[in-house]
Amino acid sequence: MEKASFPKELLTQVIESNNKIWIEQYKTMTNFSKGYYQKLENFFRFHKFTNKPFNLFVLKDVEEYIEVLFYNDYAPNLIDSVISNLSSFKNFLIVQYPDNFSQSFLSNILSLKIGTKEKKYAESRPLTYKQLAHIKQYIKSNIRTEYIFNVFYQLGIDKKNFHVCSPDNAVRKKNSFVKENIEIEFNFVIAELLTRVMLEPNFKATPNMISAHFKKIQMYLSDNNLLEEDQTITYNDIIKTHERFFFICPHCDRKKENISSNWILVKTSINNELQLICSECKGQLL
Repeated sequence: MEKASFPKELLTQVIESNNKIWIEQYKTMTNFSKGYYQKLENFFRFHKFTNKPFNLFVLKDVEEYIEVLFYNDYAPNLIDSVISNLSSFKNFLIVQYPDNFSQSFLSNILSLKIGTKEKKYAESRPLTYKQLAHIKQYIKSNIRTEYIFNVFYQLGIDKKNFHVCSPDNAVRKKNSFVKENIEIEFNFVIAELLTRVMLEPNFKATPNMISAHFKKIQMYLSDNNLLEEDQTITYNDIIKTHERFFFICPHCDRKKENISSNWILVKTSINNELQLICSECKGQLL
């Protein structure tokens, strides 16, 4: 795995004048490590923030910076530390500069933290049909989210094998991902996604991105009042969802999602009963 590194071309040497003053005051009135303050300064050196004072920031600005972090392989705990640092900094400024920073300023910033503790399999629960239908629409807005979600939902793979399912490891003639003597067969949904991914410059989906994209889905469901009480979305929830909505064809043993295009009714030649068979093998028409 590549070492996490923020793209130098996205950083400037200049920090907006107000932000620089506020950071310097924060340094004089607190006693954190040098690395702590460096994370803050790097945040404000992001090229899109060069001319924007912090009191004009909205949550979307922070999200954009975080997007760059996890796209460049920053681990979830490191990203969460940046969010915590920003939260402490904004709380300091709310006290010191009440005329510039309202009490509600970036009030939901901690909701961006990625490191959701993975639930045990027994504690997880599958998505409902309604949640799944909404998610399928939502993920179309971000191809990385779509790819990460569907690799788990469509294939039901072990989390430790996600690195095998990189587009670089796809062997299209075999409809499989192949790496390190591991072969994972993929279906037509993933095949179609791979075709679109190949058109995306510098596309990558790494294990470090998994939690972040599941958190995006969780936040979307929450914003649309689609989450059940205390529900979070983690890997094990997606695997249980796979198990709930995928069936095994009784003829060819392939796993297929329970959508109409995947299944047909075939009459047996023995007793004229109709059997539900996947549309790929058609039960060889029994």
